Amino acid sequence: MHSADRDERGAVMTISLRDVCRALSHTGTVSLCKDVLGFAGGRCPQKIPPVSSPPPARPDPSFSVRTFVAGLRETHFNAELLWAGSDLITDSDRAVLEYAVYRLRDIYTSNGIGIGTVAFRGFTVADAHGHATVTTDAELTATGHDLTDNGDFVPVIVPANMDDSTINPDGSVTTTLGLSPVPGPCPPRNDPGMNSSVIDINGEGTGRTLAHEVGHYLGCRHPATPANTLMTQTGSTPGDPFTATSIIAADLTTMRSHCTMHRAIPGL
Repeated sequence: MHSADRDERGAVMTISLRDVCRALSHTGTVSLCKDVLGFAGGRCPQKIPPVSSPPPARPDPSFSVRTFVAGLRETHFNAELLWAGSDLITDSDRAVLEYAVYRLRDIYTSNGIGIGTVAFRGFTVADAHGHATVTTDAELTATGHDLTDNGDFVPVIVPANMDDSTINPDGSVTTTLGLSPVPGPCPPRNDPGMNSSVIDINGEGTGRTLAHEVGHYLGCRHPATPANTLMTQTGSTPGDPFTATSIIAADLTTMRSHCTMHRAIPGL
């Protein structure tokens, strides 16, 4: 397969996707969807229906190879999602997380930051050091400390079972959807605090949660005033959190300076 583009003179350039994979350190037999993009099903995933009723209209997911390659010519990052309790995950969980990867790519590409490889790695329940289930803030923090992987990517832990909810004095319930170090440590990851971001599987919202926690790992904090941006906490976002995905200029500058960021790949 090839991707067509144009140079500064308007001439058509043809880019081999094999060359793209090689530039991302993938050689031999490679599936672009599975091994690079993070779509294990071999195609752009299906959208996850919102839980609200009536459900708001959502665009169907689509993926542009041209846009993907263009992102590699700019500052970009890789990510690795690590299942804690991989032997407990369901087909539904996989579908949600693949859609979340699509949303991660779409959100950052729309804001001018590319994403290279998104990889998956599993820890079975026996290998997850007790972190396949997370029910408290303390367990959430411990999970992000104990489970990680080294390399030039953002590591994100996905527990097979996570329900970190607190009943407030007024009877309302606060649910923690994710947590991340700010900024996340560079490899080798042996920080005394959290070494990885951690997110919950929460249906359609998983994609924004993933993008939000990656933003924290890349050094960004919550805004002082609630706004309709990616770094606003979900519960503080005015309107529909699904659409709160813009990244302000100062946060983009912070993200691009993080140690896990890769510069433009020459020759693409």
